[in-house]
Amino acid sequence: MEEKGRIAKEACRFITPGSTVLIDSGTTTLSMVPYLKEIPDLNLVTNDVCMAAELSNVSSSHVTVLGGSLRHGYYSVIGYYAENMVSGMWVDMCIIGIDAVSLRNGLMISNLNEVGLKRSLIEASNKVIVVCDHTKFTTESFVSVCGLDKVDVFITGDEIDPDVLRALEKMGKNVRLAYREGLPDARKEE
Repeated sequence: MEEKGRIAKEACRFITPGSTVLIDSGTTTLSMVPYLKEIPDLNLVTNDVCMAAELSNVSSSHVTVLGGSLRHGYYSVIGYYAENMVSGMWVDMCIIGIDAVSLRNGLMISNLNEVGLKRSLIEASNKVIVVCDHTKFTTESFVSVCGLDKVDVFITGDEIDPDVLRALEKMGKNVRLAYREGLPDARKEE
């Protein structure tokens, strides 16, 4: 959870006041809530019921909850109605979570029922940001959502395997690392 908190904080650095942002459900994106509360005048769209509830008292932002089917055992909305609602949107960025990032198979998830919504989020966005902890880069999952070419920025912990990081950078991918406290932050040297 500590790594997810760092990733969430780093993701919020990409969000400017007045932005319209689609935010996917998940533990990493839910960790963004305290930081989102500090950014004024946001238009946020989410399929995460917990996130929507947490943001319901933020008067400086507007929150839209996607309609659809509540995923059993989770607090997220999926399905045809959610996908259809997103298909009519165009947003500054989407921030999505993923179960695995494969150099060969792209973004992957384990639940077939979520594929359509994740694809809709990506297609409706000017910029696609993937947030996931470092372990997601050393595994694969059941089904591919899209290729890595659809992703503008990956945000992960500095614990990422250096070989994987080099491979992503060789592919031209923008990878932002969320550094552990006490470790040097490469951005300070930019």
